[in-house]
Amino acid sequence: MNPMDFQKRISKINEIDNEIDSFKESPEKYKFDYVDCNTIDIDLDIPIYRIVSFEELRKIFKKYSLSLSKPSSWEDQSELFLFNNIGITENNESVSFNYLKNRIYCTCWSQKDESAALWKIYASKKTSKYVKIKSTPRKIMKYFYDVNTSAHYWTYFCGKVRYVETKNMNEILSNNLIDYFMPESFTKAIYSLFFKKAAFDYENEIRFVFIAQSDVPEDKLSVNKWDVSKKYFYFKIDINDIIEEIVFHPQISNENRELIENEIRKYDYKGKLYKSSLYDERKMVLPFHLSND
Repeated sequence: MNPMDFQKRISKINEIDNEIDSFKESPEKYKFDYVDCNTIDIDLDIPIYRIVSFEELRKIFKKYSLSLSKPSSWEDQSELFLFNNIGITENNESVSFNYLKNRIYCTCWSQKDESAALWKIYASKKTSKYVKIKSTPRKIMKYFYDVNTSAHYWTYFCGKVRYVETKNMNEILSNNLIDYFMPESFTKAIYSLFFKKAAFDYENEIRFVFIAQSDVPEDKLSVNKWDVSKKYFYFKIDINDIIEEIVFHPQISNENRELIENEIRKYDYKGKLYKSSLYDERKMVLPFHLSND
């Protein structure tokens, strides 16, 4: 669903809420109906990938959780263009979403199965102890989206990043700018988190966004707790359900691969493990014909 269509989204959420109340159903049963309302321009079943260091992978296994970080620490702050700026109303009053900036957490994945550029950017040049994990948006949202959190439909989002030229970004901002700052258009403000400069379009990014509606959970039912004073938000996962496979760096040594693979198996991971074939030499037999001339 496109969250820009505010009325359609809210009507759907109200419809789900009413059905739960009428039939005394568990909200968990309707989780993916809510997820559909918070999914932007993607198929939930497409394969997605994320390159992480082995140290980060070890933390995932030890904590049985994935993490999201605050984009306020990102190198390219233009991705927070709406939250870094203010709007001026006709009455000369300033309005801002800056108060939300410290409440936003994100994690970024890619639809790219194999990419030399992504290996070079997200894996350190000093070590090949990096891996690529594979999952799907549906599997991640299964654990990430928590219907027990109050106002969960304002909290958990996933979507495809839209790449635009800087000049077009300015046009997007200047076109009906006031809509971004209207309370009823909160989803439009969230939608701005799925814009990125065209120079990064090689990433083919899928983004997951968590927006804390309070400094800490105000209810005791939330499965995954948060604290906005912390840099990361963690959510619990089943590693064998959410991580379909793990791919080793294309330049990892056989010795390091064996050491890392043995440690991964100690965490009872049962998924597929293999080395990227990006730089494998492929021998070819090329047919040619000798000229009779």
